[in-house]
This record gives sequence, C-alpha cells and structure tokens, in this order.
Amino acid sequence: MLNSRRLAPRSFGSATAVGLALLVALGLASAGCVSEELKPVPLTTTGSSGSGGAPVPPAYKRTVEKRNPFGGRVGNLMVDGDFEHSIIREGSGAQIGWLAFNGDGMFTYLRGETGGLCRTGLRCAILQSGHSFYGKGTSAADGGMVGEVWAKVPAGKLCGVVRPALFYCNLSGFEVSIPPVKDEPDDRGWCQYRVAVTGASRRMCMWIDATLDPGERALVDSVALLPTDGTAPVRGPAPMAPEREARVRAASRWVRDRMPFGRPPPLEPALGPE
Repeated sequence: MLNSRRLAPRSFGSATAVGLALLVALGLASAGCVSEELKPVPLTTTGSSGSGGAPVPPAYKRTVEKRNPFGGRVGNLMVDGDFEHSIIREGSGAQIGWLAFNGDGMFTYLRGETGGLCRTGLRCAILQSGHSFYGKGTSAADGGMVGEVWAKVPAGKLCGVVRPALFYCNLSGFEVSIPPVKDEPDDRGWCQYRVAVTGASRRMCMWIDATLDPGERALVDSVALLPTDGTAPVRGPAPMAPEREARVRAASRWVRDRMPFGRPPPLEPALGPE
C-alpha cells in the first residue's frame, strides 16, 4: 500500500522563520531607536592647546566678480584698449592695435596673460623689463579727453615704475605723461593712471614703458581714451624727458613708415580746370 501521509512544504517553514526573525529585529530596533542627527566635533575658536585646543582660522570666503568677457569700455577711442586682439601668434602679420618694442627699439611680439590674472576681460598684456608698448587711438570731435591705464606692478614696487604717456600719432609736438592716481597699488596689486587733456585736435596714441629691474614684469589692462567726463585727474600731466621722447618718436616713425596715418591718397589724380 502507498503511504498516504501528506508532507508539509519545507519552504513554508523557512518563510515563517525568516518573518519571525524580522519582526523580532524590528521590535528590538523600535525599543532602542533614537533620532538620527549629525553631531560634528566642536571646534575651539579661542584659546590654546592648554585650554581646549589651538585657535581655528576663520573660514575662507569666496570672492565673486562680474566681468565683461569682451573687456572694452563703451566709447573707448583706443583701437584695442583691452588687448583682446593684439596678442597674436608669433610670426603672424596682422594689423593690430598695440605694438611692442624691445630694449633695442626693435619690433617684437606682445606677450599676454589670460583669465583671472587680468583685471578685466579675457586677456592682458605682459610688459617685460626694457620693453615698451605703442597703442593706436583717435580723438574726440569736441572738447578734451581722459586717458586711463591700469597696471599690475611687481610685489613691493610703487606705481611709478610703469609710465604711460599720450602723444599725437603724427608727432606734431604733444607728449604728456599719465601719472598714477596713487603712489601705492591697491590690495590686488593694481595701479590706476589717469590724466585729462584739453584741446587735443589730432589723433592720439599711447606709449607705455617701465623702469623694471631685469627679469621683472608688469601686467597692463583696461586702457581707455574717452571724452572728458567732467571729473578732474588727481595729478596733472608732465612733459616727457628728452631721452624718452626720442624713443617714442623713433617708434612712431617706424609705425608711420609701415602704416601711414591720415587720409589715403586718391586712386586717380585730380583733374585740373579745363
């Protein structure tokens, strides 16, 4: 005869045991449950190692700045006041707003920095020891103008080591320096140079050189030549020293020989009276 005894499924017993174990675990957890929260170790902000720990420095605060990625100011009469288009690959021959000359008065390529090292925009110029910058601009139709330059000088140097100046591009006898607004740079190392001129009736150019020690460099940015806005400069202009004026004139002649200023000659000779 067959055995008619029925066998209970083993899986039923296993599931029951697992369920009871979970219920017991949940009951134990609920009995000793506490609210979960973060409890960081307290930091001592005062005192020393003998009175609760070393002092903790203040938390670092981020500095958020707003910058125009295209740099230049509206109405600027300089061809390229923010150096966005004058820093080019060596070997190229583009017509650019700024030219650089080395200590021997020879044309050289203008080096630049990018990003956060610059005061505004995306680029700024590196003024190396012994080098000079020649920048092209124009003049306001009526009234005077304000020339402005920003430069970051080497640590420990006064603003006077960078020397901007304004002059007529056609070398007709107008050359004045652009003095610094303050002798010492601001907390970021930048110096502002500013001057107002009156009666400028011809195209204006700018010359920037420096009295840096060998191996030193300065950054130049935010150069502007604007119609007079009614605010007087802190310091008045001064004439250039003779040797500096001679160097500016030599560079200007080099530029004039390769890029004439003024109206181009007519394509055809003018016809005389019949």
